[in-house]
Amino acid sequence: IEERANRVVMREGGTHEDAISRIRERMDSDQKRYNNLYAISLEDMTPYNMIIETDTLNANEVADIVEKELNKRGV
Repeated sequence: IEERANRVVMREGGTHEDAISRIRERMDSDQKRYNNLYAISLEDMTPYNMIIETDTLNANEVADIVEKELNKRGV
């Protein structure tokens, strides 16, 4: 959540504390919506087979990682 807050502040301005508050509100809202609509938890990572830590990566670096993994899997 810290890195998300940093990105929000850089993109939209405001304080770090306000960004964290808005992120938490959004996460709570999203969790309730997805639970009501699909009966899933956004905190459950079991459906995912790849998690990319993007704190120190830019968009192109993330895309390269995804592309390499897809090629490795023959997709």
